[in-house]
Amino acid sequence: MQIDKNMLDKLMNSDDEALKKQLMQIALAMGMDERKAKSFLEDLPRLKKKADAISQNDLDKITSAIDPGRLDEIKRAASKAVSESEQNTK
Repeated sequence: MQIDKNMLDKLMNSDDEALKKQLMQIALAMGMDERKAKSFLEDLPRLKKKADAISQNDLDKITSAIDPGRLDEIKRAASKAVSESEQNTK
């Protein structure tokens, strides 16, 4: 399982409430403080704009800098979030 642009795009196409929940799960998997994560998630339009601008090369650079154990946790959270997003759109 890889974090790729397709996965990111699917996630970002969730409705706002689902997206906040899913991004919170990913943020916590990253080890982010919950209060800081909530603050980070307050500006969804900005996050969506930044996510849209990220390339696969950018994602590869970001993920290569993360501890492999932590990256596995993030991948699991991201995969679960995308799966939930896909179920919500059906």
